[in-house]
Amino acid sequence: MNNGELTPLQMAAALRKRAQELLQAAAVIEHERSLLAPVETGDDEADRRQRHLDQLAAARAARSAKARARATADQAPALPRRKGATPERSGPGRPATREQELVQFLQTNGPTQYKDLVDRSGIPTGTLTSILKRSKLITKNADGKWEAIVKQ
Repeated sequence: MNNGELTPLQMAAALRKRAQELLQAAAVIEHERSLLAPVETGDDEADRRQRHLDQLAAARAARSAKARARATADQAPALPRRKGATPERSGPGRPATREQELVQFLQTNGPTQYKDLVDRSGIPTGTLTSILKRSKLITKNADGKWEAIVKQ
């Protein structure tokens, strides 16, 4: 027995170990086969399994959506509030947009130069310039002053 042969006890132990591994593998295969086998227990059982699968898929999708929302919220920096976005700017009798606010200012103060609009209207310069370029309610007159087309 000096040329690498196993003793009968060693062979028996190795065979028992291999038999145990094969039994475990067979149990796993049988379990997987039962999951994959067509349902032979009737329509009620198939419907129950399908509902269960649908519930699992819906729960997984909901968890994914929540995780994506959390990740997005964690990554997105908080935007600073713009100067005019305060609650006191809204309400009855208050202009709803910056354009309406500018029209109201011009109706109250009459034709005004750009420099004075920047200084007195309270509207940020970039916003003011954008409104003046695109607005159909405000025009520049022959004197170079801005005025509201719509009169009160």
